[in-house]
Amino acid sequence: MFFKLVHSCFVTLLAAATAVAQPTAGEIQAGLPPSLQFAPDSASFFYALTNNRLKWDAVADNAAIERLMAMPVVQRAVAEARTQIAADIEQDLQENEVPSWLLSAYEFWVGKEGQSYLPTLANLASRELFIFADQDFAEQLAAYNAEVVTQLSKLRLDPSPDGEGVATENDAPAPVWSERFIRDLNVPRIVAGAKLSGAQDQARVREMLSMFATKFRNELLDLSEAENRYISDSLQLQDLGENDQRWVLHLRGDEYPWDAAIQRHQAASDPDEAAEIQRQYTVFRDLVAGKSLVVSVGFTDGYLFASIGHDPDDVAPTKADQPLYRRGVFKPLLENRSKTFSAIAYQNSLLKQQTSWVTRLSVYIRLLPGLAKLAFVGTELEPTSYQPLMDDVEQDAEMLLADLNRLYNPAGDQLAFSFFFNGGIAGYNYHRHTNPMSVSAQPLVSLQHVGEHPALFNAVADWEDDGTLDKWLNRIEQRAEQVMDLYVESSGASASGPAQAMTTGLAELFRATKDDLLPSLGNESAFVLDFQHRSHQWHPAMPAAEQALPMPAVALVYDLANAEQHRRAWQRFYETINPLLAPFGPLMGLPPGQGLPPASETSIPDGVFLRLPGVAVLGIDPSFAPGLAITDQWAIYTLFPSQGVDLAEPHAPQLPPPLGDVGRPLIAASHVDVLQFADALQAWLDYAVPLIKQSDRYQNQPPEDAEASKAPNIDETIDLLGNVIEVMRQIPSYTQATYVQDNSVVTQSVIQVPSLRLSPAK
Repeated sequence: MFFKLVHSCFVTLLAAATAVAQPTAGEIQAGLPPSLQFAPDSASFFYALTNNRLKWDAVADNAAIERLMAMPVVQRAVAEARTQIAADIEQDLQENEVPSWLLSAYEFWVGKEGQSYLPTLANLASRELFIFADQDFAEQLAAYNAEVVTQLSKLRLDPSPDGEGVATENDAPAPVWSERFIRDLNVPRIVAGAKLSGAQDQARVREMLSMFATKFRNELLDLSEAENRYISDSLQLQDLGENDQRWVLHLRGDEYPWDAAIQRHQAASDPDEAAEIQRQYTVFRDLVAGKSLVVSVGFTDGYLFASIGHDPDDVAPTKADQPLYRRGVFKPLLENRSKTFSAIAYQNSLLKQQTSWVTRLSVYIRLLPGLAKLAFVGTELEPTSYQPLMDDVEQDAEMLLADLNRLYNPAGDQLAFSFFFNGGIAGYNYHRHTNPMSVSAQPLVSLQHVGEHPALFNAVADWEDDGTLDKWLNRIEQRAEQVMDLYVESSGASASGPAQAMTTGLAELFRATKDDLLPSLGNESAFVLDFQHRSHQWHPAMPAAEQALPMPAVALVYDLANAEQHRRAWQRFYETINPLLAPFGPLMGLPPGQGLPPASETSIPDGVFLRLPGVAVLGIDPSFAPGLAITDQWAIYTLFPSQGVDLAEPHAPQLPPPLGDVGRPLIAASHVDVLQFADALQAWLDYAVPLIKQSDRYQNQPPEDAEASKAPNIDETIDLLGNVIEVMRQIPSYTQATYVQDNSVVTQSVIQVPSLRLSPAK
């Protein structure tokens, strides 16, 4: 429910933002955000959003988006969403016990007085927003993750007594957080703020904060009399000057009226519940002894700020003696200090590692040994039979975590920033490695094999192989053999039975992958999609198109180290999988029990095209023929032979920055030509609209004077799709390049937005 309240306020705030006065050109802020000087060298993260009004105007003032938002179907959807959110909130307020302070806050924001402050809040958000936290934040998160690992190590998974689901050992409740972990917790210092436009803006915000302080004391506090008095007395206004004021709430664990809190919670409790409440509060009071919670809101150095922490002497942001931006990772940002920035984001090494996908995934990887054991518990196997496998799986889990952290979660700070230019947004993401990198970038030859006019591609170069892949392929093969041996032992399955036949087939596919497919590949690969192939008759069951329709052609491109070995892998896969298709032979016009015939082979320049048979049964355009185009250097898996032949030949595609030079050393590159997608969608829409209007459903639509339906009618849907296509054209392309520089992995990106214009001086 709290989320719904926040969401409702956000939607209303967004609507109110359109009522804020348009900024002048002088309000565009060039240069580094001044809030960067507040973050100390020890900060665990820093985020800033700048020139937010410029972003809003680029959207709100765009003619295509204005037409989209003016459509009745869109306006109905927005109105219905607001109405539904408000109805859900009202229902929750009526059906649930809601704290009075939350109810009062909701009534305020939906009331006339609260609505009058929304333009003020929108104006605050239109310039610069920032937030940062001290090192304690990263250390507390690391302690939390370590505690999760500790709790998982205590968890023993066993089948539940009824045979369904999982129960902990002896049906004991889940482990609780250790007392040491809770005792070591402290409130990290987190500071957020918004840039003020001037004295008038600050006066309006000061009026709003004074109102909030009074409302907090008189309406929102709904505890016992002693608690209300203590909290109210702890809220102080510190006035250090017209531009340096703050409201500070300082709560001390040693001074809080815990006895009053206990009596308040025990008021409607039976003796057992009252005793448990007494016990819990006693433990909690001991844990927070000597600790403080400090919350502050106020003004400083032209900013509205809010902070939370535990030090009453460190509430307002001040210019740091050793600022964060002096760290080496900020050098690229300082070199671009004159730009008109959109966003800046920084994470130190500890926080980056603790929030990475590897750390999140590690929680589930640590459960693998217990889950593997569940597969054998309750079978006829003795524990001594499968215990060696369990020991190996546990070792695998630890080894997997070590490899994932080494390869994908290395130590090092991370900095990202983006800035505006006339016609678009440029961005950089720097991951500066702490330890020396073994990665070296080379020109991506695969960029010459994505075609002359790709609509989308992503090309990558594999990092140097240190034997990790071979190690894991061998371990996977060993575990598969162990599992199969245990299965045969437990079920008494025949070595020549169906299970064994399936196992043999899977084993052959795995060996073909391990022995031939993967060793045959070089260092580069690419995913490509284009619309170069066109068809008037894309399917015989559909009417022919007057204008040839663009067909989406997808291809996988691989650099080859050994073409003959790759072709041998293809043949092994084909021979292993083909028997599985025998039952479906009649559907493909084949005799019963017969699989597909061998792939047909056609010569192409410097190679051959291996065409998969049996696709004609689909009835699609005959030029649609999936297969493999293979030369001495490249393998292209494609849906259209013409595309395979084209991608096998080198080209010099004309790509926008940062990929203007295909000879630039890179480790990855990607590009999306949004205009090609828009043109393709428009062509298919032009083809489909006459067919739709000839359909019975369209002819039998309700008359225009009938009661309006909430769902869009067919004409509205067609118009909506047309406007969406026009909106797509407002961002012609997105291009990205990743390279290595100064022991950092750098990703540079450019988004083209022609309607985005800065003042001539910028």
